Amino acid sequence: DLVKAGRGTLLITGNQLHTGDTLIDRGVFGLGNAPGSLAGDLFFGPEARLRFNPTHALGVMGKVSFEDAFGIRNVDGLPESVAPGFYPLISGNVDTANLRNIGLIRAVSIGPDRWAYFEVDGGLTLTVVDALPKPVSIWNEFPSEDGWKLTATGWITDGSYPFVYHDPTGWFMVHPEDASLDGYYAYDFFVRS
Repeated sequence: DLVKAGRGTLLITGNQLHTGDTLIDRGVFGLGNAPGSLAGDLFFGPEARLRFNPTHALGVMGKVSFEDAFGIRNVDGLPESVAPGFYPLISGNVDTANLRNIGLIRAVSIGPDRWAYFEVDGGLTLTVVDALPKPVSIWNEFPSEDGWKLTATGWITDGSYPFVYHDPTGWFMVHPEDASLDGYYAYDFFVRS
């Protein structure tokens, strides 16, 4: 096994052939200026950071795990002016337990007009955008015998995203039944008070 315990930086290039685990307890770990890979599992400890490499993803043949909360703030060297786009960080089997900032709905600001979030699909990708979708808006159109008709429009990025409505009689929470796909939607709801 390889254990990185110090606070410094360890950058690799080429294919590392040791099949044991690689534990990054603290400090920065990642690729140098060329492609590279690990043959075994990779573990990030609570004080570990992953070096941002805009051109190459770190290949991991084993499993990638995070001991503690790991988010965009744990990506070292990410410039606040990085161009919008997709940046594969790790290729391989990434365990999402303790991984934060997954998906657009959990994007964080990294600089002026820049937000970043992770995507996990066959690896770990950093996605950078220069604008966030407009928030969901809801308005009351009219009362009817079926209840209040509400129309909700906005960017839905999670099928469980709750629409919240308020009128003088109280709060209502509505979950769209057909919001399983990402995109821009408009819904009509009938809610009884």
